[in-house]
Amino acid sequence: MELCGHATLAASCVLLSLNPKFSTLLFQTLSGQLIAERSGEEITITLPINLLEASSSDEKILSTFCSASGVEKGDVVQVTPFRWGSGSIIFELKSDVDLVKLEFDTKALVGSVYVKSLLMG
Repeated sequence: MELCGHATLAASCVLLSLNPKFSTLLFQTLSGQLIAERSGEEITITLPINLLEASSSDEKILSTFCSASGVEKGDVVQVTPFRWGSGSIIFELKSDVDLVKLEFDTKALVGSVYVKSLLMG
């Protein structure tokens, strides 16, 4: 079964509640090892990431992102492609970029050959 973070977090909550002496759970998934840890009343999970090698399309992906978001290329610290389902990308921005003020042209972004879906959070 493929990894579902929400279900894993819920299962971790139940397992750690039933076994108060445990503070850490390790799950072996098709995506890799996932770690759930209890700290006080909170449970955090660390999802496995399978990083991909840089490719020649990375510059085009960065250009598409910057064009659709209004972010300047110089404000992008790192672009990290990784395998999650069909593939995903994390764009790390400089800390002084005001995320609240960003306005995405989601149609241009999702309509590109590089982006099939968009998760913003």
